[in-house]
Amino acid sequence: MEEVQQKISFSDLHSLCSAITNTFGFTYVRNSGNVIFVKLNSICTPTVLISLTISSDYINSIHVLGRKINSTHELWNSIPHLSCCVQTVESVLQKLSSYSVCSRLNDSELMSFVPHSTCKSGGVRKCSCSGAHNVDCECIISADCELLLAATGRCGKCY
Repeated sequence: MEEVQQKISFSDLHSLCSAITNTFGFTYVRNSGNVIFVKLNSICTPTVLISLTISSDYINSIHVLGRKINSTHELWNSIPHLSCCVQTVESVLQKLSSYSVCSRLNDSELMSFVPHSTCKSGGVRKCSCSGAHNVDCECIISADCELLLAATGRCGKCY
C-alpha cells in the first residue's frame, strides 16, 4: 500500500527544501518565492538544463533549456503534478535525474546557430545561409521536441 504524505504549509516546504542534501544533481534556488531546483549543464558557460519549479499552490512545472514540458509528456505518468511535502519533491527530483535531455537540444554546436534560423513550425534550422528565408536550410530541432527522454539520444521528432 502506498504511503500517503501529509501536506505541509508552503513556507514550511520552502524552508525544508533548502535543507535537502541528496538532490540528484539539482541545486536549490534560495532567493525565490517559489521552490526551485535547477540542474546546470557542464559547459564553460553554465546554462539551466532542467528546472523544477513548485508554485505556492504546490503545482510542479518542469522546463528544459527554458522550454516547458507539456502536460501530455509521458514523464507526468510517473510523477505527481503536485508536490505537497519534501518526500514528494525528492521523488520528483530522483525521477527527473533518470531522464536525459534530447541530444539535439543539448548539442553546443547546434545551440550556437544564428537566431534567425527558425523553421515555419518553430523548430531550429541548420543554415549555411545569411538570409532568413533560404530554402537550403534543414530543420534539425523540432518545435515539438519531447525535450526529456527516458533513454539517451534524440527524440523521434528531431532530425
